[in-house]
Amino acid sequence: MDGSKVIYWLVAALVRALKTACQTAVALIGTEMVAITSLDWTQIAAVSATAFVLSVLTSIAGVPEVQEGESLPKLAKGAKE
Repeated sequence: MDGSKVIYWLVAALVRALKTACQTAVALIGTEMVAITSLDWTQIAAVSATAFVLSVLTSIAGVPEVQEGESLPKLAKGAKE
């Protein structure tokens, strides 16, 4: 497995997951019509963390930011050839 390609894939997947988690948090905060101190931060963190994990799992199938949207299994297979 080409280490540099895997690292590039990992960085792209983590950046995408972090963006997803932040977007989820913003969406949840936007639904509360109250002061910032009365938000349920535990719930916001839990839902955002779930979105982060789901994004990473989805990225295993392919990340558009990586050359030709390569998936992690495709990168692993390419190293054997």
